[in-house]
Amino acid sequence: MEDYVLCRVMESVSFVSWSYVAKFIPGRTARQCRDRWKNYLSPELVSREWDQANDKLLMEKVHEYGTKWSMILDFFPGMSYSCLKNRYYSISKGGNYRQSKNKKEILDENISLIQQSQMENNQQDNLDQIFLFGNDIDY
Repeated sequence: MEDYVLCRVMESVSFVSWSYVAKFIPGRTARQCRDRWKNYLSPELVSREWDQANDKLLMEKVHEYGTKWSMILDFFPGMSYSCLKNRYYSISKGGNYRQSKNKKEILDENISLIQQSQMENNQQDNLDQIFLFGNDIDY
């Protein structure tokens, strides 16, 4: 509901200040309204998948500028600094860069796990049949 109100205010009222916008959303500060708009709701933001080239560029820019997201943002038009920051921390561990998996790698991994599970189930079925067959034998 708050997102809806914030969007309606930003669309219908000529922007005065974030304090003014916050008056339309009880319980929210000007900063909270600004952050929600700039990082999640603004129609200027684009949603796209991260690929290795973007990950590499992000890591290079963080190495070059540090974690000055507003400077790095210039290299990623249409993205929020929050998006950049979240992506950076999701692909780095203790300063070690790890490649994020692409869809094909994830799919191949899942197929492999499914095949392994099916093999284990078949083996269990075979054991069950042997056990059941063995019980049907008259001695």
